[in-house]
Amino acid sequence: MLKNKFSIFQLFSPMGIALLLVVSLVFNIGPLFIGIEVFLLLSYLYRYVPAVIYMVRARSIKNKLRPLPGTTVPHKDFIVLVPAHNEADSIAPLVKTAVAQDYPREHYRVVVVADNCTDSTADIARAHGAECIEKNIKDPQPGKGACLAYASKMLQQEQLHSDTYFVIVDADCEVEPDYLSEINKRLSQYDEPSVLQTFRYVKNRNASVVSMLDAASENVRQLVTLGSRDLARMNAYLHGSGTVFEKSIFFRFADMGNECAAEDKEWNAWLLRDRIPIKWCPSAKLSYNVFEKNEEFQKQRVRWVRGQFITARKLAGEALMQGISRGSLSQIDYALSLYQLPRSVLIFFTFFCAIANYFFFSSAAWASIWFVLSMSIVPFELVGLRLSDINREFFSTGFKMIWGVTRSSLASSVNMGTGKFWTEIRGAEKKDS
Repeated sequence: MLKNKFSIFQLFSPMGIALLLVVSLVFNIGPLFIGIEVFLLLSYLYRYVPAVIYMVRARSIKNKLRPLPGTTVPHKDFIVLVPAHNEADSIAPLVKTAVAQDYPREHYRVVVVADNCTDSTADIARAHGAECIEKNIKDPQPGKGACLAYASKMLQQEQLHSDTYFVIVDADCEVEPDYLSEINKRLSQYDEPSVLQTFRYVKNRNASVVSMLDAASENVRQLVTLGSRDLARMNAYLHGSGTVFEKSIFFRFADMGNECAAEDKEWNAWLLRDRIPIKWCPSAKLSYNVFEKNEEFQKQRVRWVRGQFITARKLAGEALMQGISRGSLSQIDYALSLYQLPRSVLIFFTFFCAIANYFFFSSAAWASIWFVLSMSIVPFELVGLRLSDINREFFSTGFKMIWGVTRSSLASSVNMGTGKFWTEIRGAEKKDS
């Protein structure tokens, strides 16, 4: 269990930086303020280097979305594993698309894990051709990690083929007809067992301003963040849904459980620690629907930011030190990604630095630099909008949400105690169910 105690990482949390800024201004500690500025400048550098790589090599990255050549590679066995908790309203489209793959039917199964469901999720999944594992055990920390651990325990009792891979897909997704074929072709390129992250995009991107912004962020994550790293032959990041694990790797990590709300980030750190490569597979695509209302989006945003903070506090320091000692650029890169502030919070602190430089340190030049930096996030967001095929009528309205996102991101850092965090998350899940 995580312990509620202070760690040095908390100084790099949104609340920690806010407190340090106040202390530096109240007590006129110039070096402390400069240190915070350096941290923020490095955050911008970390974000914008991949963006520059994308702008220079956009065509090469987009070409990776095309189907891979070759149709005669040996067929691996796949188990499409779907964790589901009360997903009766969304499970059918996924099962339909997962069952109807252009891949030999004898080489794949679709298995839905009905996690303490009180609705008809299991019946609907079976009716559309999926197998179903029904889990009716209460866990101290329920969620996706516990669901996958239970599925692992059940499936280890079967005699699976040695060349079996697990494809983890969330219940609210849909996969394209060649999804497994593209994964199979990608895996055939490697001699050693690998982990893949497939391509994700938002299906209802034009439903509302909220879904538009989510779609833009997803495209930046996929094409800019993962695309630039793939060009540099670095490891990809796991993003929860659309991940592919070799059988022994899945069983090993699923059985370890997870202590963080963001199980994909925790697994990512463990894989890099054990030097297991994580590859990007953009030719295999899945889509998903996002929240269309601002209130739901803000609630999800708070959960994500808190989950990242807890994961980073637990794993970032160790990953960074281990990456430096090993000379592992991918491990260092992932550790640094955990230290990154949400873009909305970064804008807030950047604008704050502009004001502080002008009024407290009488530096109009630096104030101007920070103001320009705070505005530079706008074209960065426009890149995501451009990549998402968004209705232009949403563009101007979309940026009005930045302040709301900033407030929710800042609010999520106020109470980072894991006890209350888990209580709030599980309480929200009970209400949703």
